[in-house]
Amino acid sequence: MLEILSDLNRSNRMVKVATDGVIASGVNGTWVTLNASDEAAFPTGATRLAFPIWTESRRDGTVGWTPDVAASGNKVTIMDSYLRALTDQVTSYATLALGDMLTVGTDGKLVVTTDAAEKVAIVMKKHDSFVGVSTTFTNCIEFTTGR
Repeated sequence: MLEILSDLNRSNRMVKVATDGVIASGVNGTWVTLNASDEAAFPTGATRLAFPIWTESRRDGTVGWTPDVAASGNKVTIMDSYLRALTDQVTSYATLALGDMLTVGTDGKLVVTTDAAEKVAIVMKKHDSFVGVSTTFTNCIEFTTGR
């Protein structure tokens, strides 16, 4: 889940063809990088160059994208630049703390890093749950990219 809280005029939106792994993941709010073919792909290791997916997942809560993704040639929308948002796509929610620096793991989820060179976001607040599009999401964080 990715619920954007900031003004979209401060962000850039890009539409990229997604790799098979990203298409199979089917979760809005996961983070991707761009591979050598300029496609949205999961990173192979911690990276600072990563972007959250802002493409609608299935509304019934199951993993997968809306039919629009297949109709567009497996393209997803990713966000760049400044972003303040809520997401449930985090690893080790229980141990996250305000101000933690986050990078992206190979599964596209945000994880804590101590290396500022790998930072893509910062934890601003923890939310036990969030209701969006008639679905309750648990273990959510509010973050900022600060770019």
